[in-house]
Amino acid sequence: FRERLLHGVMFMGMPALTALAGAPEQFQTVYTYRGAGTPSTQHKIVGFEPERAARGLPVFIFLTGRSSTTGSPADMELTWSMARRGFIAASVEYPDLASGGAALDYWETLQSVHHEAGVVVPAALDVLCARALANCSAGVALSGYDQGGWLTFAAITQEPRLSAVL
Repeated sequence: FRERLLHGVMFMGMPALTALAGAPEQFQTVYTYRGAGTPSTQHKIVGFEPERAARGLPVFIFLTGRSSTTGSPADMELTWSMARRGFIAASVEYPDLASGGAALDYWETLQSVHHEAGVVVPAALDVLCARALANCSAGVALSGYDQGGWLTFAAITQEPRLSAVL
């Protein structure tokens, strides 16, 4: 899967970056979630930056699934691998869409996903694009799994900085 994902990044017009010398450096930061009708909350961003890299790097965001934890070994392997290829790569935590306990019907679920994607992705990108090595005009790739995949596809129409969705 990972190799297909990396090939997809190269294929979809993102820069064809080569592996960099040195191990990527891990970072952790937060973004502020400001959903409609809910109090603002802080959510973590865990990722890697290429070591000794020049400025102007593209950004890769991975949104994990509902049953997974941001910063899990699988998240870290994927983001580390993308950082080795020259991306500022991060796994982004977001509120669980089903945390209220009540089951939503299909239409309510789609509305909720659409709303969350329009809040989570721009807020996380604001933080990541402000990092010293980042240049979001060089490219922004977004990928997700499970609930994160739903958010990924919902973000396509809402976030103009996206240049690739995997």
